[in-house]
Amino acid sequence: MEVPRSTFECRELRRRDLPTFGGVILQGMGAFEAATKIDVTTTESVKNLRRPGMVGLVRLLQLLQIAQVRILVAVDRGQVVGTTVVSFLPSTGYIGGVATDAAARGRGIATRLMELAHTFAEDSVLRVKAGAARSIRYWFG
Repeated sequence: MEVPRSTFECRELRRRDLPTFGGVILQGMGAFEAATKIDVTTTESVKNLRRPGMVGLVRLLQLLQIAQVRILVAVDRGQVVGTTVVSFLPSTGYIGGVATDAAARGRGIATRLMELAHTFAEDSVLRVKAGAARSIRYWFG
């Protein structure tokens, strides 16, 4: 008997996601992140997000348009299985922190997160041109 594949939801990070969020985003750290010390700053950022009130503070800063960042997650059965971060700058933006839990790879999670990130970006300032889509697929799979 074949077990049906579970479904997952892509959305912004919530406080209840924090226990499994850190482990997934840290799975995305590789040689580049270690060489540039991004792995250290990411580890510290994840610790800071776990502090009481930090997710609420980020939401408040978003509402006040001070923090132009969105932390997106894919959640399956209450567990974070994918992450990405979208940061907005005055005339451009950055999509990074793309990671998928090793046990959940091959299900289109990163693709769905990138689609959601693109939607947030379109609603803000980032415009991904059709020619750049190939580059995004190359770098982010």
